[in-house]
Amino acid sequence: MERSSTRLKSLLVLVNDLLDISRLETKTKKRELENLSIKQVIKSTVQFLEYEAKQKNITIQKQFAQKLPSIKADNHELTRLFTNILSNAIKYNKTNGKIFIDVSTSEDYVKIKISDTGIGLKIEEKERLFQEFYRAKNEHTRGISGTGLGLTIVKQIVDSYHGKISVDSQYGKGTTFTIDLPINNNN
Repeated sequence: MERSSTRLKSLLVLVNDLLDISRLETKTKKRELENLSIKQVIKSTVQFLEYEAKQKNITIQKQFAQKLPSIKADNHELTRLFTNILSNAIKYNKTNGKIFIDVSTSEDYVKIKISDTGIGLKIEEKERLFQEFYRAKNEHTRGISGTGLGLTIVKQIVDSYHGKISVDSQYGKGTTFTIDLPINNNN
């Protein structure tokens, strides 16, 4: 019974991911734009994932610049963006690992850096990271489940806000995602 429940949950996640990708690609998703505090969105997301992090004894450290401007965005989309990245930082991290979140401003952007002490990526894995259904396959990822759509969704959300995303990773040492979201955008 537990196995079929796990399969149903995995299928539901896959269907929801596919629906989100379809809506983002066709721009049929209605956005509820509001002035949001990135600090609050990240704090809420970390709190939501706290149990998952504690299971692997992962420490999450946050650092926020003194005066962060709000950005006009859809709360659900930003929460999804940070949930996907932080969830991966937990899943692909080592037991007793660390996650560092640094939020600052740079010119017309809020810059969010999320680094982990996880398994990292090989060069060929990094090149395909944002492709639909791509999942790195190596000795460290065998037992980790996922749809291969989370980072595709992240990239589409960032692109839809005219933002930027980059990845720096060293295999065996960890990964850093840098996301720049425009302060003044017209979505």
